[in-house]
Amino acid sequence: MKRGIELLRGTFVLDGFHFRKYVKRLCRVSGGEEKEAEIIEWIRKNQKRNVESWVIETGSGLEERQKRKQEDTWRYLKRNWNGIQKRIEENERNIGSSTEGHVSHILSSRMSSRPMGWSKKAADCLCRLRIYWKNGGDIEKLLEKKESIERNVEENECLSAKELLSWERRNWKENGKYLEVLQIKVSRQIKAKVEFYAAISDIC
Repeated sequence: MKRGIELLRGTFVLDGFHFRKYVKRLCRVSGGEEKEAEIIEWIRKNQKRNVESWVIETGSGLEERQKRKQEDTWRYLKRNWNGIQKRIEENERNIGSSTEGHVSHILSSRMSSRPMGWSKKAADCLCRLRIYWKNGGDIEKLLEKKESIERNVEENECLSAKELLSWERRNWKENGKYLEVLQIKVSRQIKAKVEFYAAISDIC
């Protein structure tokens, strides 16, 4: 999402769900759930020092594991502080976004939820295909179009004399001089190569 903001020259605004989620987590791991309303008020008033002082104070009495959770949670809030303030300043204009839902239902559900693994090339193709499908694209028609293009490319492929001679040298020992017996078993492309080379041999 942040990369999209750079490309579109937009402004990052942290959504309300994640804002509340991390404030709740911060209070829970710090052992001060009753402080949630006060922490939110400090953040709304942009009083970052008050929150940080409270985190340091409560963190001194925590076990190592809880302290790490507290630090990670506070680091997230600090990293997104400007996005939180932007949401508070322009609350009426920021009506929210469906990006999280799109990522979850269109991409994650097929690519990482179970979990799954893909190569970079396959992941890119699958993302594009799912977006095409969700936008109303017809997968069957897309495949038919792809097959039609591939057939046209194969039929229009030009074979050089160098390619034909190279193929014949690679297969000569196996096939010997009876290349014509392969005509009923090989593809149209190979058959064309054999016939063309035979014609050249006759001329020579």
